[in-house]
Amino acid sequence: MQRKKVLWVAALTLVASVALGIRLVGLDAEPFWLDEVCTHDFNAGTLSSVVRTYAADVHPPLYGILLHLWGTVVGTSEEALRGYSAAFSFVSLLCAVWLVRDVTGDGWMALAAGLMLAVNPLDIWHARDARMYAQAACLATMAACVLWRWLQREDVTSPPRRLAAAYGLLAILLLYTHYLASILLGSQVLAVLLLFSVRRRWRDAAYLLAAAAAAFASFVPWAIFVLRFRPSLSSVVTQVGWIPKPHVFDVFAYLNHEFFIGFARAPGTAAYWFPVVTGGLLAVALVAALSTAPAPAGSPVRHPNEGLTLMLWLTLGPALIAAVISSLWQPVYFPPRFSLFCLAPGVVALVVMLGNVRPPLRTVLIAAITALMATGAAWQAAAPTKDGLREMTRLAARFGEPAFALLLPSPNSILVHYYLPHAGLQISREEFGPRLRPETPTLVWVCLKDGQLPPQDSREGKLVAWLATTGPYRRLGGADGYAVYELHARALPPARSNEALE
Repeated sequence: MQRKKVLWVAALTLVASVALGIRLVGLDAEPFWLDEVCTHDFNAGTLSSVVRTYAADVHPPLYGILLHLWGTVVGTSEEALRGYSAAFSFVSLLCAVWLVRDVTGDGWMALAAGLMLAVNPLDIWHARDARMYAQAACLATMAACVLWRWLQREDVTSPPRRLAAAYGLLAILLLYTHYLASILLGSQVLAVLLLFSVRRRWRDAAYLLAAAAAAFASFVPWAIFVLRFRPSLSSVVTQVGWIPKPHVFDVFAYLNHEFFIGFARAPGTAAYWFPVVTGGLLAVALVAALSTAPAPAGSPVRHPNEGLTLMLWLTLGPALIAAVISSLWQPVYFPPRFSLFCLAPGVVALVVMLGNVRPPLRTVLIAAITALMATGAAWQAAAPTKDGLREMTRLAARFGEPAFALLLPSPNSILVHYYLPHAGLQISREEFGPRLRPETPTLVWVCLKDGQLPPQDSREGKLVAWLATTGPYRRLGGADGYAVYELHARALPPARSNEALE
């Protein structure tokens, strides 16, 4: 018995080490993209300025506050900011391992869940992203652990004060991490209230409702504070108008897409057959689990059907509620992000189901599902998934940062300013002309996406043609998909003028 325990701890250490290695090695391999640049800029000031900035933005402040404190200890480099998300991803993995072991009583099945999450591309991507989603997913998983322990407590005659306090605290942290946490908490409370009602545990139901009510009440001061920066709370949702309304067939598509491929694009014909294979494999696992006789009496299992029901609902319910809200009101359901909140419960539910399947089919299914997730992670790592301007920073270090930079078509100015902090951006001819001097050239970069000139009769085309007459130019090279031209502009054009950049 002692030997099995040592082997299990050794195996858990190995899985944890693999998960940490995948998440931490090469954290700066990809450049910061727009959202991560916003994270960096939002957390650059004092703690009070961080709170005010998040109040004016579309997210609550807890992530910014904790990340700011993290930065005072670890630093504010790109690796340090992303490492904060990796830490929450790792804790979420450990919570999932605990959940499976507590639901099934099988430590080796718990390790299977840990291994799936360790190589899962969706979890890896968010663990290496300096945004609040890994923190929110971790807190939601921790809250699910508390609820599961609450459901399984044996002394139902005593008040569940500690469990209620723990869940209330996690609910508060979750609400202050992401506004959509209200959907997650509503899904959790609804499911557990139903299970309490089936067992006629009315005291537990009352304490759960009280904990949830206290959490939402604690959010009122923040809502009032936000109104100092916004006309209404609904403007937080309307500001993210780029989110499309979900199609009915796409609501649960994350089960065989994001869960297996993350943000990657399957190469070649794999884009067609990979989702079919993953969906078919999940269907086989479901049928095999339903076709297997229940575990014999006396097996070390603690209400597995109840645990499976809860985890399945936490996998599907939040997405369903978010999709309904998106259809009836304002789109809030963006699967590549939202599906992370359902990932840990989904893996737990899948492994609990597979626990009902007899070997060797169980082993084959676990190996196949893990291998497909690892394949998606490999595709994700092989191809860039984040658009930044890091190569322009390297060009600036080599040739000098320009006084002005014109990028066509124009990316977000926040992104450009992060990589070229001292350059004037996207200036017009009317603004640029008076700043030129005849005696001193002004260094200008003209950056053309894929080397393509804008149409000559367009505003941008006329600006580029005029810039080409203000001084000699040369091509510095390619950077982040742009052809970068260096121009030495003067107020008086040289004798030999260029009509356009070639």
